Amino acid sequence: MKIGFLGLGKMGFPMASRLVSNGFEVIVYNRSINKSMEFSKKWKNEFVTLPKELVNKSDILIIMVSDDDAVKNIVTGSDGIISELSSKNIVINMSTVTPLINVEMQKTFNQLRVPFLEAPVIGSVPQAEKGELVIIVGGDYEIYKRVEHVLKVLGKEHVYVGDIPKASMTKLLVNSIFLGTSAVLAEVLAASKALGIFDAVINTTKKSRYSVLLDLFLDRFEDPNAVTRFGIDLATKDLGYASMLLNMNKLSSHMTSQTYNLFLEALTNGLKSRDYTKIYDYLVSKNSKHVQ
Repeated sequence: MKIGFLGLGKMGFPMASRLVSNGFEVIVYNRSINKSMEFSKKWKNEFVTLPKELVNKSDILIIMVSDDDAVKNIVTGSDGIISELSSKNIVINMSTVTPLINVEMQKTFNQLRVPFLEAPVIGSVPQAEKGELVIIVGGDYEIYKRVEHVLKVLGKEHVYVGDIPKASMTKLLVNSIFLGTSAVLAEVLAASKALGIFDAVINTTKKSRYSVLLDLFLDRFEDPNAVTRFGIDLATKDLGYASMLLNMNKLSSHMTSQTYNLFLEALTNGLKSRDYTKIYDYLVSKNSKHVQ
């Protein structure tokens, strides 16, 4: 089974690598050819320079890119895959996008009788490298079963949620849980540092059932050299998509919108390429301007 993999970013590169190392024939595309060349040099595999060139070389096409616009370009752009697709292909969009994009793609692919799944992931670079991502799958269950063995290489835990766009909705809301939690914790710890009670807050929390929050975030909050696994730019994008989802459905979005505004503020103040946990550094710096 041949796999065409589109997108070799922080997540796409290790995911495609997992497929190659597990015996799949993988042909790759990336907007920046340097990444494709790097991947090809490492794995001695083929790459293409246009998305549409992957279609006739692949049974399954996996898309793992940054946002709605990138997916649109891959699928329906001037060199997109849409012009070459047939019912012999299966398309899996693993990107984190708005539900509307996957609904639009499903309609387009249905007209061409091309099987399509949405399968966004929970996890970061370490989980992608180890094949320990949690994969949320939406679409026809029979199609999912046909490609399950491929997805198992990328993540052992799958959550099948039903029709499109339930998977993309689920991904956005789950992301909002951990980004919202990290933002609240960062705000509290930054405030406790400004008030001179940081150690008291840490030690009290460690003795409570909420110590798990410190286990999840504290080391990365305090590590000045923490590698960027999930950038503030992408976190802001995901929170914006989540807020849009809630607002379009006239649902309460107070906390998600507030978290989005905080990350957007950090983004516009130069933290674009930093890891999302550096929201803590941003708040510490911001507080230092107001505490005497």
